Amino acid sequence: MSEQPLRNFGVPEPGMEYKGRVGSYGVLLKDSNVLLEKTYQGHFLPGGGVDDGETLTEALEREFLEETGYLVQSVKALPTVVQYIYLRQKHKQKICNYFLVEGTQAYPEPVKPDCNPDGSKHTVEWVPIEEAIKTLLLESDRWAVEEFMTK
Repeated sequence: MSEQPLRNFGVPEPGMEYKGRVGSYGVLLKDSNVLLEKTYQGHFLPGGGVDDGETLTEALEREFLEETGYLVQSVKALPTVVQYIYLRQKHKQKICNYFLVEGTQAYPEPVKPDCNPDGSKHTVEWVPIEEAIKTLLLESDRWAVEEFMTK
């Protein structure tokens, strides 16, 4: 489903078991801003795990619609990278496939937003690119935005 990773982000803790999960994530730009998902933990690029039987682009389209309300199509892909992280009480090995996307807002809010522990829903917001690079929680997300800005 994905190629050999180009590079790794984060350092796995010795002796800890990391569960791998392939995911697709999108960078949607508009007027020098990038669309981010805001959670109680911080900001992330929209996207998520690839379900059985889905292609990378099908997962990207589904996750983007669920999390943002935008219909998207992939324009350009970056090489696959791996992000090691401890998130939601779990050690994760995120196998990240990043895409530059074009999108149209189909719904005024996320179709199926994730929820924070207090029951509030994740939100989306347009953030200036330079601020987004500083704000994104995951190093791999920051790398993807920077890569698309230089290509």
